[in-house]
Amino acid sequence: MGSPRQQRGAAGIYTALALIPLFGMIFWALEGTRYIQKKNRLADATEAATLAVTTANQDDKTYENQLATNYVQTYIRNIAIINDIKVERSEGIDYYPTPDGNEEREYFQYRVTAKTDHTSWLSSDIIPSFSPTETVANRALARNYPIYLGDKDIDIVFVSDFSGSMKGNKIRALKDAIQAIANEILVPRDGEVEVTNRIAFVPYNMRVQEKRSNTRWCLTQLDYRPNFNGGNYSSYEDIDWSTWSTWTRNQVRDCSNGYYSCTGKKRRDARTVYAILNTSKSETGSGWYFPDPYSYINFPDSVAKTFTAKANNLQFQSTNQKLYSGGMCSGNFWTIPLTSEKTTLSPIQNNMSPDGGTSVYQGLIRGAQILEQGRPTSPSPETSAAYNSRIKMILMLSDGQEMPYVSTFNQLVNQGLCNTIKAQFNDSDQQLYMGVLGIEFDAQGQQGFKNCVGQNNITNVDDVDDLIKEILEMIKEGSKTDGISKLYYRHLES
Repeated sequence: MGSPRQQRGAAGIYTALALIPLFGMIFWALEGTRYIQKKNRLADATEAATLAVTTANQDDKTYENQLATNYVQTYIRNIAIINDIKVERSEGIDYYPTPDGNEEREYFQYRVTAKTDHTSWLSSDIIPSFSPTETVANRALARNYPIYLGDKDIDIVFVSDFSGSMKGNKIRALKDAIQAIANEILVPRDGEVEVTNRIAFVPYNMRVQEKRSNTRWCLTQLDYRPNFNGGNYSSYEDIDWSTWSTWTRNQVRDCSNGYYSCTGKKRRDARTVYAILNTSKSETGSGWYFPDPYSYINFPDSVAKTFTAKANNLQFQSTNQKLYSGGMCSGNFWTIPLTSEKTTLSPIQNNMSPDGGTSVYQGLIRGAQILEQGRPTSPSPETSAAYNSRIKMILMLSDGQEMPYVSTFNQLVNQGLCNTIKAQFNDSDQQLYMGVLGIEFDAQGQQGFKNCVGQNNITNVDDVDDLIKEILEMIKEGSKTDGISKLYYRHLES
C-alpha cells in the first residue's frame, strides 16, 4: 500500500480518466446539436435555392450554381468552405387527375445538392469529439409547371427566307403555315370582340424590301466603313444609291475614269461604286456584283445601330436597277408590320414570290426593328404595363446558309447582334424568344444560328408538310411563362 501522497496521485489519474468520457459526452452534446442545426439550416437553404432556380428556369449552369451558392451563403453562417454545389435539371410529364381523366402536365425539375465544411468548436485528439472540420450535406427538389400563353397577348415576327431556293413546295408550305398560324392566333378571345395578338412578316433574300405606293424599295440594314478607299473616293454612306443603281457597270467604270463629264463628287462616287462591285466579285469568287462586300461593312456600328433607321440614300427601287447581278432584291415581296388583321397578311399567299440570294442578317435586323415599332409611344402606365406583359417572339425560317456572303451573319452574331436585339426588350415581363426553323436544311449545324438563339431553339423540318406543326410547337415553346413552381420533399427521388 503506497503513501497517502501516492494514493492521492493515483486517485487524480483515475478521476482524470473518468472525466474523459464525461467531457466527450459534453463535446458531443454541444457540437452534435450545432451540427444538427447546421444540417437543418442547410435543408432550408437548399429548399430556397431550389425554388429560386426552378422559378428562374433559365437552363444556365453558371447562373444556377451561382444563385444556389448565394442562397447557401446567406442562410448559413460560419462556413469554412462550400465544397460542393450541384444543380441537376431534367424534364418530364406528370399525369394530373381530372374529372375527365388524366391531364398531361409538362414540368422542369431541379434538384440542388449542397455540402458545406465547418470548423468544430470542440475538437481533441484525447477526448472523444468531432473532427476539426466536419462536412454537412443536404438537398431539395422542386418542379416548375409552365403555362403556355394563357391570357397573355403575343407579338410574333416571322423572318422568312424568300430566296430562289424556296421556290416550289417549300414556299407553298411556308405560305400555308403563315396563313394557318394567323387563323389560329389572330382571333378574339372567348367573350371578346377585339383581336389583341399581332403578327408581322419580314421576307428577305439578299436584302429586305418595303412597298410604298405600289413601288418596292430595296433596303440595307447595315452600316458601312467611312473613307474606306481614301480621299479620291466617296464614303459608302455618302452615295445616292438610288441614282447609281440605274447605271450599268460599264457606265460606272467610264465615269470613274472621267468620261460623261464626271468630275468632283460624281467621279469620286463612281470610283467607290466601281470598287465595291469589283470587291464583291473578288470576295464571292463567283463573278457576281453586289453592294454589300464583307470588307466594307462596319460591324460594330451595324450592331450598335441595330434599331437606328438607315438613311434614304442607301435605298433603291427594286425594279429599276441595272447595276447589280441577278438575285439582288429580285422576287416580289415586302415587309408587313405587326397587325391584328388577317386580311393584311393576305398578300403573302396571293402576291409574293421568292428569288435571289440569302442574307438572313438583313431580315433579322429588320424583324427586330419591326418588333420594336410595336412599342406604344408616350404610353400611360397602364398601356406600358400591358405592352411589357406581351409575349414577344422572332422566328427565323430558312432553307439554306448565307449566299453569296457566307461570313457576314457569323461576324455580326460574334459582335453581339442577337444579344443587342434581346436587350432591347429587357423591360418586358418575359425575355424575347428567338428561334430558327430549318426548312429541309440543317439549321442546327450552323454556328451562327447556334450562337444567336441557342441549340435548343433550333428545329429542323425535314418534311415541309410538318412545317405548320413545327411552327406551332416553337410558338408554344416560346410562349411558356414561368408557371407554377412546387417544392417537393427534401429527399424525393425522381
